Amino acid sequence: MTTYASPGITGSLNISNLYAEGGVSAMHEASATELAGVLSQVENRLPPGKVLEVGCGRGIFSTYLASSLSGRTVVFTDPSSPMVESCRRNLKGLHYERYQHRIFSCLDATTVTMGERFALIATSFALHRFGDLKRSIARLIDLLLPGGYLIVSLPGRDSFLEWKQICAFNSLVYTGKELPGLFDLVETGTRDDCTFQLLSVPHTLTFADAGEFFRQLDQSGLETTMPGAVPSGNKRLTVERWNLLYGKPSIEVSYQTLSGYFRKLDQGGLAFAVETKVMRKPGKTYVLCDRFAY
Repeated sequence: MTTYASPGITGSLNISNLYAEGGVSAMHEASATELAGVLSQVENRLPPGKVLEVGCGRGIFSTYLASSLSGRTVVFTDPSSPMVESCRRNLKGLHYERYQHRIFSCLDATTVTMGERFALIATSFALHRFGDLKRSIARLIDLLLPGGYLIVSLPGRDSFLEWKQICAFNSLVYTGKELPGLFDLVETGTRDDCTFQLLSVPHTLTFADAGEFFRQLDQSGLETTMPGAVPSGNKRLTVERWNLLYGKPSIEVSYQTLSGYFRKLDQGGLAFAVETKVMRKPGKTYVLCDRFAY
């Protein structure tokens, strides 16, 4: 059995505090649902090998992996030890437990030396927690076996437009985390050793009021803190103005998911022509990159 060791995470967020006890947030659900669709596209194309989940949390997307990948070793990782244990508990007795070798490990797979390669790497609603997004994705692509897939789902730049507008119109400080756009992922995946298919999907989330939105946001890791830069009472005023303008009987908040896959090319030494396509359908944008031998 392989043992994974982490050098330790110092000076980082207390990630355990980002997961509140109780229900799953609507944002987690949207991300996991999008990624489940990607998994269904690629699961029958995977090469032999292990599966790695990055940022398993309580096991929200882990249940899809456990349901779909019989006969493989699946490694569930998260930088938070309590989250790893919660994931282990939530998966116990679930689906293919007798037919899977499950490993649970507390580490940041975007930085730690893994010592092996994987047929599939999956990460849902997690990469925005890990610092440099482009570096993290590049690192995970490097961990793939030839023919392997990195499947991702994460919040996109066009999320929370209403919150941004409330802050702009009322001279309040927007404290949301800076998120990537679709073409940031395209730029990251534009490398000689992979192809990709990426998708942006808009969602509308409904909350009882702005206070409920921020309570769910506390679970998400999508709000940043800027010591000294946020005036006292900024959050309270944001909630009050938002509810005053839009809070009857509820508020709607725009939310964007970015999802898709990066596929590591098979080893081979052939020259390739590259074709990248952008397709737009109502409410959705697709970007596909293929490489053709010639």
